[in-house]
Amino acid sequence: MVKTKTLRIRDSANNAHSTKIDREFFRLYCEDHGELEKSMEDLIRLRDTSEDDRIRVDINKWIIEQLIGRPSQNTDITSRGESLAAGIFIEGLDDDKEV
Repeated sequence: MVKTKTLRIRDSANNAHSTKIDREFFRLYCEDHGELEKSMEDLIRLRDTSEDDRIRVDINKWIIEQLIGRPSQNTDITSRGESLAAGIFIEGLDDDKEV
């Protein structure tokens, strides 16, 4: 059976409300039961006791990203890798004169 556009929109809206309620309930449950603290303690304990360097690095990286965010990535979309020079150009001035 093919759903009409109206039914698809309603189902989508219902799913969005359900997800929002579930997330809100989960967040409140975790706050009430100290799950954030427990999870962080477990994560730090794993980091401190792991013999695998990759696990320790990944945990530290994740914690730092949560505290300060991921670094931004510059993407060159104009120069195709060629260096660009920019400056202020004032018409009517000779190149020899200082401003």
